Amino acid sequence: MRTPLLAATLACVPMCGVQAQDPVQSQKTALAVPEITLQTQDDVMASRYGNTTIAKTAKGHEVHMYYNADHTFTGKVVDVGFDLKGTWTVENGLLCRTYDPLPPMTTNPDCQPVAPEKIGDTWTIEDNTATLVAGIQ
Repeated sequence: MRTPLLAATLACVPMCGVQAQDPVQSQKTALAVPEITLQTQDDVMASRYGNTTIAKTAKGHEVHMYYNADHTFTGKVVDVGFDLKGTWTVENGLLCRTYDPLPPMTTNPDCQPVAPEKIGDTWTIEDNTATLVAGIQ
C-alpha cells in the first residue's frame, strides 16, 4: 500500500513545479546577506586621502601621515626630520602599516585599531593622540 503512494509522490515532483535548488544560493536568497568587499573595509580611510593625520606620541614626537587610495603612505616625524613611507591595509578593524625602511623601535606590520574619522576629529590610540586636518600639512 505504501509503494503506490510513494510512486505517486515521486511522479508528482517533476510535474508539481518542485525544482532542485542549489542550497548555497537558496541560503543567500533567503538571508539576503550583503557581501563585504575589501573596498568596503577600506572606506574607513577615505577621509584621509588628500588630508593629514597628525599624531602626537607619548614621547613628545609629532608625526604627520599622508594616506593614499592606492594603499601607499608617506609621512614624517617632524621634530627629528625622519621621513616615513610604505604600504597600508585594513583588516579586521585594524590599520596595518608596513614601513620601508623600518623606523627605529617599530615592527612590521604596525597595526592599530581604525575607525572612520572626519576632518577635525581627534582620537586616542594607546598613548598617542591623533587629529585629522584638511589638506597636506
